[in-house]
Amino acid sequence: MVSFLCEVCDRTLKKKQVEKHFRFECRGAYGFICIDCKKCFSREEQASHNQCISEQEQTYGQYYKPKDKKVKGENGEAKTVETKPQPAAKEETKQNGKTHQAEETEEQEWKGWKRTLQSILMKQTDRTMKVKNLRKKMMSVAKANGIEIAEKEFDETFDLYLKNYSRFRLVDGNEVKFLRKYELQLEKAGKA
Repeated sequence: MVSFLCEVCDRTLKKKQVEKHFRFECRGAYGFICIDCKKCFSREEQASHNQCISEQEQTYGQYYKPKDKKVKGENGEAKTVETKPQPAAKEETKQNGKTHQAEETEEQEWKGWKRTLQSILMKQTDRTMKVKNLRKKMMSVAKANGIEIAEKEFDETFDLYLKNYSRFRLVDGNEVKFLRKYELQLEKAGKA
């Protein structure tokens, strides 16, 4: 059974719950992310997404080896055909006529807008990052996880989350800081 994550409210939904969700509960929902393959689907596209990668493929990733298939040959004899998984492609760059493999950066999982923003900022030593760098990082995480979204729509959603989530603060107009719960409580106590 395929499950989806609502891009607006970060709620996990089974296939049969999605239509009810965007009709009655979350009318602003414009996209749903498949939890298994991490691809983003519109309201219409998600209806046709019925089957995804197998649990073994998801668990073992690049080390997954599909079972050998038995195929009947021309003479009616059973032949075993080995299916080999394709290795992940590594980017290569050329410098001074030499080929170098690009260093792999730590991949981050897409956990929805709010949680992904939170996890990126929590990895910073002071939980602060420049807005333009955070925007680039979010875009690269989305692309790395197979989420395709128009740049204008991405920018609007990004700005919406920065403005409306109480634990994100704009500092000096060009930096975002993630507040811990106790910092938020101290801030509220100071205003009262």
